Amino acid sequence: MSKDGSSLRTVQLGSDGVHHSLIVDGIDLSRGMRSAQLKLAAGELPTLTLDPIIFNLDGADLGSVRVIVTDQAAKALVALGWTPPEEAQ
Repeated sequence: MSKDGSSLRTVQLGSDGVHHSLIVDGIDLSRGMRSAQLKLAAGELPTLTLDPIIFNLDGADLGSVRVIVTDQAAKALVALGWTPPEEAQ
């Protein structure tokens, strides 16, 4: 992954004019994105900027919380370049 958080991925985009699809490295991310912007410029690799749907928890001081990432969410995050943390012993 580069300094700006980007990495090369295999991407498939589709649209019927109403419904859109976004598949990154074989993982369907369509329902988890607020928006996706594709930049095509001569002499440059295409750049896809993604804005995932993430809920804002500012001000929600919950103390210690056990966080579980579902397999489906983990696959989507890995497709975007996330490295899962080591399992706690």
